[in-house]
Amino acid sequence: MKKTLLIAVAALAASVISSQAQVYSQNIVGYYNVTVPTNGFALVGQQMNLDGTNGISTIFGSGLISDPNGVNNTQIYLWNAGAQQYQSLQYFNTADASSDFSGPAGFYDGGGNYYPVAPTVGQAFFIDHIVAGTEYWTNSFSFQ
Repeated sequence: MKKTLLIAVAALAASVISSQAQVYSQNIVGYYNVTVPTNGFALVGQQMNLDGTNGISTIFGSGLISDPNGVNNTQIYLWNAGAQQYQSLQYFNTADASSDFSGPAGFYDGGGNYYPVAPTVGQAFFIDHIVAGTEYWTNSFSFQ
């Protein structure tokens, strides 16, 4: 009886200790998804730019909205610590950017300047994605 009780207590102690141990996944995933509501803002952090080579225009996958008049474009807002204000950038696709600014597809500021600089790892920004008739848009951030 004592032997059975001792074995039961040992098994219970081992199960409690193992349930409190940290668990690490053996699977490494090179991306994460962010869901952005339509006609709303989402706070997004850039975590996949470890070497600083992914510019603001390349970290987004497909699905960004461009309007030749700049009315319904996807916008991002980056904090400018020096000016103590947010910098607004609008997305223009290849056709709209080449006709409006003679530049590549990507994000442009209000003066028509292309913004190629990459957010640093952990830097966050707001994104406003405007799409009529949909509820949300999902972007996959990945190592490139």
